Amino acid sequence: MKKHFLLISALAALFVSCGDRNNDESISIDKNTKFTLDSNLIPQPSDGVLISVADFDKYLKNKYFLEQSDGRRIEQDGNLSGKLFWEDIIGIGSDGYYFAADSAINYVLYVDSNPNIKYIRNGFAYIDGRAVVSYPRDVEMPNLKIVKANDAGFTAIRLIGVKGDGRPSYIYSSYRKVSESKFKKVLEE
Repeated sequence: MKKHFLLISALAALFVSCGDRNNDESISIDKNTKFTLDSNLIPQPSDGVLISVADFDKYLKNKYFLEQSDGRRIEQDGNLSGKLFWEDIIGIGSDGYYFAADSAINYVLYVDSNPNIKYIRNGFAYIDGRAVVSYPRDVEMPNLKIVKANDAGFTAIRLIGVKGDGRPSYIYSSYRKVSESKFKKVLEE
């Protein structure tokens, strides 16, 4: 009986470890993806499709994500930059998101730009059928426009900032799903 218990325990541990590994798999972006820019210069998927409410609830709600380093700037012609956005940036870490039922929290991690700041915590609200996450006061330029999602994570158009001439700047980036403990560990580092 004890041998059977040990065998079952070993199989269960193997199953769980495989499941954890699957959660750490990445969701990749296609660098050939094209976007169209609307009248506010906000990129839209060329096919016009964002994730559905059902997919949002299934893949994102009450889950934790960390941004991967495959983000590419969306150029004014709707094409993705040939260069990774994060390649030449020093001093700022990835963003982590936890999508709760009615709000989202965004953490921006600073490495050396300001040693006194561990992270900044900002509140967000859902709009447009919960496929878009935006600063409550800035619905015109949403921070995240979620394009697709699956068990590994999601991809999104993300607002990076506003250029000197007033034009918004966006990247297309992917976020992998992680466990709550891994998410919190990243915030503590």
